[in-house]
Amino acid sequence: MSNNRPNIQRGGSPLFKGARENVKAIQDLLFERWTNGACLGYVIQAMENIGFSPKDVQLVTTEMNELFDVVSNDEAEKHYCNSHY
Repeated sequence: MSNNRPNIQRGGSPLFKGARENVKAIQDLLFERWTNGACLGYVIQAMENIGFSPKDVQLVTTEMNELFDVVSNDEAEKHYCNSHY
C-alpha cells in the first residue's frame, strides 16, 4: 500500500514557519477589519453625499462615538436587523 501524502517535515516547510503570521494573513484575507473609524467614515460620506450640513454630520458622529462606548457590535447589529431600514 503506498502513502500518497506529501513528505513535509515540521519546521522544514515555509508552511510551518511563522505560523502566527500565516494565521494572521489568512484572517486578513477572509475577514474585513472593522473599526469605529471605518464606520464613521461610511456615515460621514453618506451624509455628505446626501447634502447634510456639517453641523448635522457633527451631531450624528458625536452620538455615534458615544454609542460605540455603550452598545456592543452584536447589539448594534440586532438593532439594525430589527429596524425598518
